Amino acid sequence: MDARGKRKKPVAIALTLVAVLLLSGTVTYFYFNSEEDEGYLTVDEAIKKGALHGDLPDNTTFNIRDRVIRSNIFSVPKVEKCRNYMVYLDNIDIYTVVYFESSGDFPLIFSGDRSNYFKEGNVVEFKLNAERHITGCNDTSDSLSCIDPVYNRELLMNLITSIELGHFSFVSLDVNNTGNGSFIMAVNDLFLPTNTPISWSTVTFTVISEDSWTEVNPELQLFSAEGEFLGNIEKERNYSMDKEIEVGDYIVVKNITSNTTLYVWGDAFSSFDAPVQKPGFNDFFRNHILACMELKPHESKE
Repeated sequence: MDARGKRKKPVAIALTLVAVLLLSGTVTYFYFNSEEDEGYLTVDEAIKKGALHGDLPDNTTFNIRDRVIRSNIFSVPKVEKCRNYMVYLDNIDIYTVVYFESSGDFPLIFSGDRSNYFKEGNVVEFKLNAERHITGCNDTSDSLSCIDPVYNRELLMNLITSIELGHFSFVSLDVNNTGNGSFIMAVNDLFLPTNTPISWSTVTFTVISEDSWTEVNPELQLFSAEGEFLGNIEKERNYSMDKEIEVGDYIVVKNITSNTTLYVWGDAFSSFDAPVQKPGFNDFFRNHILACMELKPHESKE
């Protein structure tokens, strides 16, 4: 064998060793990586396996690993469901809403301030545990679900019933019957779940007549506390009214011809809309009932 052949042999052996090391390293990496990922689900995968439904076996635990797209904290009053959905403003609960990469528009809602853990862009790991929680007004009525995010959503939905019963409003309104089917509704207080104000541009309304056969087409005119006319509130958003709701602002309601329930809707959680907007997607945080009023045109003026 000449000198050139002698040089090629060590080179070939070296290349072979490198190839073997690279291969073994790759196999080792995938082995440990697959072992590490074993048992972890994304939020979307957990939802599809029933993590957000009440048909789970007891003591079910989902190990979640997912990337945080957005998270925000908010506060709302506790609703006493067993006392006709009464609200006590001296009992405020804090929650963290988190949107994940896999679940898009659908957020999970966690108790307390978890903002230090669920930071935007972080890949986080946590557990969803199936536990029983009381759904009725006694210990015999319960449900089995992943306790933290599911039960919290149920608690928050109680706010809607509380608002409809007149026990709570994000925007509190004094209602004055001025006669001839007209009313003045003045803002006297606000409850902001976040530090972001509620804007009039997000406000819409719906009406339900006491008589199902009676059509009601009211007109809602918005004025500032100083009496400046700001425009009409419609059944669809008026994006030109870019002004935050303030105490003293008032709405003049006209053409109420029968006893009517008036719902004022708006974006009380505008600081954390879902990162992906799906047309027609109905989410608790998208469009919320801000206040509910019973307007009775034929009652005498107070």
